[in-house]
Amino acid sequence: MKIDDKHKPMSDLKQQMADAAAKVEPGALYRHYRAGDFRVQGFVILEADETVAVRYAKVEEPDVAFVRALSSWLETVEFNGKNVLRFTKII
Repeated sequence: MKIDDKHKPMSDLKQQMADAAAKVEPGALYRHYRAGDFRVQGFVILEADETVAVRYAKVEEPDVAFVRALSSWLETVEFNGKNVLRFTKII
């Protein structure tokens, strides 16, 4: 097997990024259920398994970026006895 045989075609990766942008808006502000407000800076592909991740930064510290798998970004979590979205769009 050639090394490239285990990787998805670039067109598939681009489609994954477009699909992510339909679910999470780049440039928008989102509130984490307990950690404050964050701006979505865009998306990245995790090299290890080629999944899409959201790149984001705390509003007060835009130079410090974080990456979270899209599936984790979109999931619900239990907080104070209720199921809530991990991130909720605010603007």
